[in-house]
This record gives sequence, structure tokens and C-alpha cells, in this order.
Amino acid sequence: LSYDCLNIFRDKPEFMKFNIAGNCYISIVTDKQHSSGSEREHHMKELHLGQGGGGKTHAQLVDKGLQKVCYIAPSWKLARAKKEEYGCKSLVWEQFVTDDASVWKKHYRKFNVLIFDEVSMMQEKKKKLIFERFPLCKIIFCGDLGYQAPPWEEGDIEVSKEGFDYIEEHNVNYRVKDPKLLSFLTEMRENIDNFFKVRQMLKTIETETELEKKYDVRDFILVRTNNQIQKYNNLFSNKQKYMC
Repeated sequence: LSYDCLNIFRDKPEFMKFNIAGNCYISIVTDKQHSSGSEREHHMKELHLGQGGGGKTHAQLVDKGLQKVCYIAPSWKLARAKKEEYGCKSLVWEQFVTDDASVWKKHYRKFNVLIFDEVSMMQEKKKKLIFERFPLCKIIFCGDLGYQAPPWEEGDIEVSKEGFDYIEEHNVNYRVKDPKLLSFLTEMRENIDNFFKVRQMLKTIETETELEKKYDVRDFILVRTNNQIQKYNNLFSNKQKYMC
């Protein structure tokens, strides 16, 4: 069958005052900085390092240029906290490294940018698995490699810096407002690899007898193990204190 095609275009010889033809399919390409944001180079695999309060994760979650973002934490508690704070989509690592393809493929179709937080606790093998599974996603790792909690599975190797297209360090502490404490923490951070220097900076109370005299229920005692927690709870069991 054949049909007579009508001319769907019409000639308009008048001068066009309001628009012009472009040289490409997308016209009005930005050639200057927008006042509402700042430039950011695009990299498919980014690693953001630094101390707590340095803005590693915050900088990613407030960047409106990143679209279809998912914040991914090692625990649901942290994932929910970030969702409430930033209004972002949030999940946990296990959803992306699970062997169940119906789970991780669903997220691959849904998100463009994957932000993995607290990656000092992630194993290198899981990092490689994520890189392999999500090649079309922008992948951002945030953490304090070497200075925070390591992987919880014995024998596992912590995430390395290999394989990333871009690495940025965040060295300014935005969380601490007290200038005296900030100065102390900054100096301690600068000497973080010098065990003896850090130990000299920390004032300690040598004996339990002296501690009993100086301790106030408003003080915090920081310890490394659960056994030490019980030790100090027993030591000050005669003092009234609330547990939250």
C-alpha cells in the first residue's frame, strides 16, 4: 500500500526574535559557574578519607549534582540515622554484597550513585566485589582507613586505596566547636602514628585510689574492653548515676 504524505512543515519567512538554531541537539550548554553550586570533577570510583567530623560523608549527601543517590552503612542503625538527618535513601552493605542476585540487581537498576560509609570496617574482597557488580554506578567510599574499627571478620584485609580513580583527604574538623579542644585534637591527629607523642599528650590518673578521689558522676571513663567496663562499674557502684 502507498499513501500520499502531506507536508507537515510550513514556511515562516518572518525574522525569529526569540530563539535560534543550535549546533547540537543540546543547546544552552553551561559555559560558566552556576551561583547555586560549585564544580566537581566526575570520577567513577572515589575514596574520601579523614577524621570523624571532617565532612567526608556530609559533602556527598548535600551535593545536589549527584542524582539517584543511596547511602550505604554497615548497620541499619547508622543507615536510619543518616536517612533522618539528610532525607536520603539508605541501605546496608549486605544488600549489595549478598549472593542473592534478586536483591543487589534491584538496587543496580534503581540507583546511580552508591555511597559506602565507614569503610575501614569493610574487607578488600567486598570492595572488589562491589566494583565488579556495579560498573555503571558512581561509587564513593568514605572512611578513616587505618585509624578506625577494622573488619570484624578475623583474617580479613581492610579496604586498600587501590582501584580508585580519585582520592581526597578531609583534614578540617567541623564537629568540634570548642577552640581549646579543637587545637588539642588537631595536634593529636597530626601525631596519630606517633604512639609515644599521643601518650604524652594524654593526662592519666595512675592509681585507682587517686581516681576514686577525683571521679565525678558527670565524668566519662573511656575503656577498651567490656571487662574494664565492669571493673569501673563495680568500683563506683556506690555512686548514683543514670544509664541511658
